[in-house]
Amino acid sequence: MIGFLTPGRAAACSLAMVLTTAAATLAPAGRTLAAEGTWRLLRTPDPRGGADLVSSVKIADTLRSGPDFAAMMVRCGHGGLDVVLALIVPIPPRDRPQIEWRLDDRPPVKAKAAVLLPPTTVGLMPEDAAVFLQAATRARRAAFRIVNDGAEVTAGEVDLGDFPAMIQDLSVQCRLASEFGSAPAPRPAQ
Repeated sequence: MIGFLTPGRAAACSLAMVLTTAAATLAPAGRTLAAEGTWRLLRTPDPRGGADLVSSVKIADTLRSGPDFAAMMVRCGHGGLDVVLALIVPIPPRDRPQIEWRLDDRPPVKAKAAVLLPPTTVGLMPEDAAVFLQAATRARRAAFRIVNDGAEVTAGEVDLGDFPAMIQDLSVQCRLASEFGSAPAPRPAQ
């Protein structure tokens, strides 16, 4: 079966394993993350001593995604929440790609994006991220198409799962991280 894996698909599987392992190490034995099963809460200490970098990640639906589309991430930003897509193939940092997103069977929405660091991540501009986040609270699936210089880079889909609860949990973690420099460990499941 491994013979059928393309290099991009193998890299996506590796990313999924890394993200799952990272999420598992954040939740001590006997504890669970609030969004376990769909969204993975990741918290990385800022090496400069600032607030923790906090995000929730959902691996792409591999049956409905291109081999170069890895995951969707919602992370704490300076003015709210950022929406970031993780890709397998890098996009030149000075390029200005577009992201076309569609929720369930609704019409697609075209939005401007920025190449982030590392250059295998692209993020919606803040005003477009706010529109997406508001609309996604009432959706089950999100489909994305990344276009750069008129050519499709990749496309993929993410099952949104319990998106509203994830956004609520992430917002709390973002406030805690900004106020105290780090957020407390996840609470035990009740």
